Amino acid sequence: MPTIFMFYFLYTGVFALLFPVVFGSDFLLPHADDGAVIACNLLKKKFPKLASFPGERNLLSICVQILKLFPGTEQFVNDIEHWAISSQQNSTCSIKPTSAEDTSAIIQIIGRPDIRAPFAVKSGGHAYNLNSSSTPGVQVSMARFNDVNYNAKQGTVTIGFGLTWDQVYERLEPLGIMVVGGRITGGGLNNFGIVTQITVEAHPQSLVFGGSLTYSSETSDEFNSAIEDFSLNNVDPKAQLVAGYKSNGTQFQNQLFMSYDGPVPPPGIFDKILSIPAVVSDIKTRTFVDMISTIGDLDPGIGPFGFAQHVVPIVHYTVPILEEIKQQVNALASRLSAENSDTSIVVRIAPEPFFSSFAHSRGGAYPHPPGRQENPTATSLAYSIDPEAPLADKIALQSKFASEVRNLASLVQAKAVEEGQSLWDDILYDNYALTDSPLELVYGENVPKLREIAAKTRIQGGQVPGNTPGDEQYANDTDHWAVSSEQNSTCSIEPASAKDISTIIQIIGRSDIRAPFAVKSGGHAYNLNASSTPGVQISMAQFTNVTYDAEQDTVTLGVALTWDQVYEQLEPLGVMVVGGRINGVGVGGFSLGGGFSWKTNQFGLLTDTLVSVETVLPSGEIVQATNSSEPDLFFGLKASFTGGLNQFGIATQLTVEAHPQDLVFGGFLTYPIETNDEFNSAIADFSQNNTDPKAQMVVVYTSNGTQFQNQILLSYDGPTPPSGVFDRVLSIPAVTSDVETRTFIDMMSTFGDGDNGIGPFGFAQHVVPIVHYTVPILEEMTAQVNAFASRLSEENNGEPILVSISPEPFLSSFAHSRGGAYPHPPERQVNPSSASIAWKEDPETPLADKISRHAYFTSELRNFTSLVQAKAVEEGQSLWDDILYPNYALTDSPLELVYGENVPRLREIAAHYDPEKVMSLTGGFRRFQD
Repeated sequence: MPTIFMFYFLYTGVFALLFPVVFGSDFLLPHADDGAVIACNLLKKKFPKLASFPGERNLLSICVQILKLFPGTEQFVNDIEHWAISSQQNSTCSIKPTSAEDTSAIIQIIGRPDIRAPFAVKSGGHAYNLNSSSTPGVQVSMARFNDVNYNAKQGTVTIGFGLTWDQVYERLEPLGIMVVGGRITGGGLNNFGIVTQITVEAHPQSLVFGGSLTYSSETSDEFNSAIEDFSLNNVDPKAQLVAGYKSNGTQFQNQLFMSYDGPVPPPGIFDKILSIPAVVSDIKTRTFVDMISTIGDLDPGIGPFGFAQHVVPIVHYTVPILEEIKQQVNALASRLSAENSDTSIVVRIAPEPFFSSFAHSRGGAYPHPPGRQENPTATSLAYSIDPEAPLADKIALQSKFASEVRNLASLVQAKAVEEGQSLWDDILYDNYALTDSPLELVYGENVPKLREIAAKTRIQGGQVPGNTPGDEQYANDTDHWAVSSEQNSTCSIEPASAKDISTIIQIIGRSDIRAPFAVKSGGHAYNLNASSTPGVQISMAQFTNVTYDAEQDTVTLGVALTWDQVYEQLEPLGVMVVGGRINGVGVGGFSLGGGFSWKTNQFGLLTDTLVSVETVLPSGEIVQATNSSEPDLFFGLKASFTGGLNQFGIATQLTVEAHPQDLVFGGFLTYPIETNDEFNSAIADFSQNNTDPKAQMVVVYTSNGTQFQNQILLSYDGPTPPSGVFDRVLSIPAVTSDVETRTFIDMMSTFGDGDNGIGPFGFAQHVVPIVHYTVPILEEMTAQVNAFASRLSEENNGEPILVSISPEPFLSSFAHSRGGAYPHPPERQVNPSSASIAWKEDPETPLADKISRHAYFTSELRNFTSLVQAKAVEEGQSLWDDILYPNYALTDSPLELVYGENVPRLREIAAHYDPEKVMSLTGGFRRFQD
């Protein structure tokens, strides 16, 4: 048996590294769940001037063209199924090739310049990363490439690309031969073409000695010593093992897969290991196939699951390294289980002490020279997941746990480096390494040559993300403030009235359609699915009315307006409303998410000034929600914003109280870090001692990794503030300052729209609830902003990463509370401290990469806010169960931390107004109905 044989890949689909060849036949369309396409076609017929498609690059048309050549069958589900749910996604269609001629026609359609459809190739399907062998486009299944042909004269075996290794071994064992199994690429295709079959050397095969063992935590010391001894002293190339360190948060186990390529191992090879009392053991002399059956397919045993994996390169496994592995596995599993109480977690690290696997190297893309052998130590995390989870949620979870795996691997490698058994620039084994690992760490000095090969053999049409917008309206409809919130929709539509929306939602929600959709008002969003969708994008762009009722002293606003547009129309009338504090923020999302304003100290949140909301219910009914008409709906609308709309219908316009407006005093100030002590002291003084409800400020601590600044957005709702209100802040030498008496609109123009100056960007935001800002809390904010910005910039190749946190020292924002979904009782006021991370994002970034980066930075942001809140708790200015402000809180924040005791009532309201769960088709977040 060859010495480079690896247990860990025996059930992995067969892939290869070269051969630019493609084969094909049997085309399959999915079930009628492509409701977005159906809905878009119906909407185009109903509203020919309002609906818009992303040009001619429609995947449906591509699938129809292929279907003309290859009639469909009912194999779609099998074609897209994968080992881990985290790798699975619904394709537009699937095709099952059988010949080169068929696939030649398919690949020419996919690669046409006017089509260039995304596609993926699946062989065995033992994948866990989205897009490794799955796609939202054309899924090519290699299932019919299942031949195994042994050439006795040449001593080789030719293997079809659709087989799994257990199927290969079952066919070879009766012939008395075996192959080196599991040399695979990272996905269903490689950079140079689509592999259909591989030919490998064959070797004689007799009985083997091996199986699996399980040990309890109590024997870990003996286990570690035995693994170290085997790693350092084994010289028999037929002897191999894979050790396992595994925990689910409550129980730790050591596991071992053992193999000797012969009926009986010589004395001494496995003696230390076999002398340890095992909980389970089935080690014996047996057939090769029987031994493989004891290993299984590495299913973590938690039902449908997602999976993230990385690798640590280690030369030899010493006891300190193995002890570190155990400690970190236990710590991570315990923490993640506590943080994710509704998710099963399994953390596992698998040392693989090979003897001479690199000694037989014949080169190739993966550098494994005989001069330095590094053993691939697989570091993995399995987590339970709902197979029906929206794609964005699935990718976000995968990215979140991939970030945890990356940290776990770093901690273990740090110990290995300390022990002299690893280098930080050691090559990573490509089958285990995270997909975003730098090419140079996976392929080393081979990268330039591989780029040249790829340039010569690139498949035209392969791996092309998304569709190009077809017209100007479509581009405007899907455009968002932050690139991280954008995605290509199947089509967009701009309704002109509540009646139009009623028709649209009835089409979308039809039982035979149920298309994914999203509603965009101002578009000032940063989370994917907040107001974007891969389905039907509803743009509220035509709802821009502003109507002042002087008799009632109210203003009615269309939800598509931004607050600067509202203020421009109201200022000539001498009135203003409780609205957004920077330009560009949309009326719809701000209003239905709470609404802290420059007038909040005086009048409360925007939801406290709401008079009525015109809403189109999921049934299509148009209602006016007020305190007296539809009071439950009115209660739910107040700060239940989740994903571009509320969970009870689509709001079209809202009526709010108006208030007189005079000149104001305010503007924008910037301070250098050298004034930080004075600055913190002044902010703490204002937070604890201000008693004037007209005086407000938003403080910003921000760093891009190289430069730190303090900033203040200052506002007094009157021409001149009384002496003493802002004196301490204004006495500090500022780098820039434009504070003066001015119109409200002029003051707003100095605050801008929150653009961070780094070009197209992604954005993540969370919140820390704080009663008062003390100097120690503000010092902690400064320290953490600097630390995170510096580290994240360094980890992302020096690109500017903007880390910020904004204390908002309100005086009496909850004093005017009139209830609603967001609990803000007068008896406990917590100020929302907005924390954020912004990063440069190419608008053409593939969707999966975009979501992955967002989840990575979101995980960092969660850690950042936890550190700040810990200091606030220590200072007695926060509680861990304080309510989080909905408009700032991370989308996966527990409902109970956002809506508190209102959650049961909100669930009842959602069930009453949306019994068919039409609003769940938005794929938004914080849903009251699962």
